[in-house]
Amino acid sequence: MFSRNYFLSSNLCMYTTSTSDGYRYFSKNQNHCSIMSKTETDTDIFHMASADQHVCEPCSRGETVSSGYSWCSDCEEILCDVCDKSHRVNKLTLSHNLTEIRELPFIPKETVIIFRLCGNHPEKIVDFYCAFHDVVCCQTCIAESHRACQQVKVIDDVSGGIKSSALVEDASKAVASLLKTFQSLIENRNSNKESVFLQELIIKTSIAKLKQDLLQHVESLEKSLLSELSKLKSEAASQLDTDLAITKSKSKRWQKIKQELDFNIEHGSNNQLFRLVQNLKNKISDEETKLEENLTRTMKLDLEYFVKEEDLYNIISSHCKVNIANQHCGISHLSQLHTKAQFVPAVLSFTPANSIDLSMHGTCAISGIEIIDDRLLLCHFKASKILVYTNDGTFVKEKFTEIKPYQISKISNESHIAVTTLDCLNILVIDSESLDCIRKINTEKSYSAVKTLDHAFFVGGDNVLDIMSMDGSVNRSFVVPWLDKGTIRHIRKRQDDTLLFTNSYTLYCIRLIDGTQYFEYSSTTAARGIAEDQYGNIYIADRSQKNIHRIAPDGSFIDIVLTEDDGIGIPTALQFNSDYSKLYVGMDNNKMLAVFECK
Repeated sequence: MFSRNYFLSSNLCMYTTSTSDGYRYFSKNQNHCSIMSKTETDTDIFHMASADQHVCEPCSRGETVSSGYSWCSDCEEILCDVCDKSHRVNKLTLSHNLTEIRELPFIPKETVIIFRLCGNHPEKIVDFYCAFHDVVCCQTCIAESHRACQQVKVIDDVSGGIKSSALVEDASKAVASLLKTFQSLIENRNSNKESVFLQELIIKTSIAKLKQDLLQHVESLEKSLLSELSKLKSEAASQLDTDLAITKSKSKRWQKIKQELDFNIEHGSNNQLFRLVQNLKNKISDEETKLEENLTRTMKLDLEYFVKEEDLYNIISSHCKVNIANQHCGISHLSQLHTKAQFVPAVLSFTPANSIDLSMHGTCAISGIEIIDDRLLLCHFKASKILVYTNDGTFVKEKFTEIKPYQISKISNESHIAVTTLDCLNILVIDSESLDCIRKINTEKSYSAVKTLDHAFFVGGDNVLDIMSMDGSVNRSFVVPWLDKGTIRHIRKRQDDTLLFTNSYTLYCIRLIDGTQYFEYSSTTAARGIAEDQYGNIYIADRSQKNIHRIAPDGSFIDIVLTEDDGIGIPTALQFNSDYSKLYVGMDNNKMLAVFECK
């Protein structure tokens, strides 16, 4: 009876059989067998089986051993010369990248295959690239998260020329820069470690010196204390001797008085005793008074020695400490990745078209724009009107509203619109055809910005950003630190799970899941209207600078796309039409609605 185990190494196909005297191993390549002891087998056979040699992996799966000749980076496998030739002509692998093993400095282990699989769906292959989110994804990712994205492409279509692209060059520089910084940090840490050991020796010497200094100080202190002790003892003894002498003198005098008194009591006449007692009475009274006064001044003298050990310890400890002094290592790293995405989304070009004349309404203040079918609905804030025009500039109607309409947003799956103002505690729901008010939603707060969802609103105002039900109840309030920096003017929900809003000065982008900031764009001085094109680029109207900024989906600056030279007055509202062929710009204190053709 024996057990059989198989080992497959690069140029060695081997199996072993267990015997009573050890392990017998057989080599197919060398056509021989040998016997090893159990102890030899435990180490040597394992070493032989794991030797770093190259075997054709397809052949190995077919129980054939062939020497490796090339490596396919797409399959991430070693191929023999026969499999190599087949690989190069097979229709499925014709485009694969093959390199002879002798030309490779090393063969990567589990690199390409890891990046090929989707991080969210490990069973799926990554075949697509979403330019809007700047991510690679699988088919399932597209169905779940990128269904509405306009710029999803097959990786094979966008990866051409990648080796000569700026991203690869930047990535190569960035990796080299990282390695250089890491090496500098390694050298710095090693040098710092050596200096720490040296500093330990120096500090130990200093501590020993401190100990010696303290001992010398203690010896000096001892002499001083002994001298002071002797002096104090002498002073105390002298004082006590003086007190003794005075007290003994008084005691001796009163002993004589007592003898005289006792004699007269025993042998004297009554007259003599009477005169003596009367004389002594006054003397006794005076002496008792002096004695009482003297006793109040008489102190018990003690020599004391005390050491405030806690204070002494604290004093020494406060002046003698060992700690780590932190200061910057002096190493910094400058990123070499100057672009956040290789495939920069396409950008639109804008050509001025025929502006829509609003002069029949006087000087207008267009603060909000909504497009429903071929009609433009405009909020004329100062005149408390909603204006309706066709997209070619033909006037349709106007309607006075109960409030000064500031923002307007179409309610999903309905022909109704939601309208807000800057200073009222309500939101109007208006029929987009008749412009009649269908209902009024009373709110506890004043909301100026609105963007409708399927069955709710995003609303913002003074220091507030909420999600509100159609009945006016607040479902969720966002607690974000930027709400106290001004009134939220405009809101826009993006294709992903982020929300854009301007708060009088700055554009913010937050994540809806937790309200955390995704990015902040603060190059505007009076941010108002927000728009987004089909590529995910974001446009912000700057009321103060009288221009329109364009930024990438990640918040990085692209350009100032429109200025006063293009007919931009005081821009407050932006809106693309459904096919992004036109951009409408509403302005304050103006008689025109600016229109631009987009390509």
